[in-house]
Amino acid sequence: MSAEIRERLRRLISEMLVARGHPGVIDDRESLFTNGHLDSLAGTEMMMLLESEFNVDFSDPDFEIDALDTIDGIVTVAERAAAARV
Repeated sequence: MSAEIRERLRRLISEMLVARGHPGVIDDRESLFTNGHLDSLAGTEMMMLLESEFNVDFSDPDFEIDALDTIDGIVTVAERAAAARV
């Protein structure tokens, strides 16, 4: 399941990057925001996507916004949400 989530998120993030004029290829550990690949509007879109597609609950007091800065971090957030549903 983890590989499936990772590939799906890579595709979705790549689409967001391409829509913003970026080639769409980045390392899974590269910062999406610090390096200017995504902006605050994209961050909001990312959160909405994670809520709708992966049932991520951002009201969880343990959630750290920094987790959305890399593909690795986003995958971890989505995997935790999937595990919580089981």
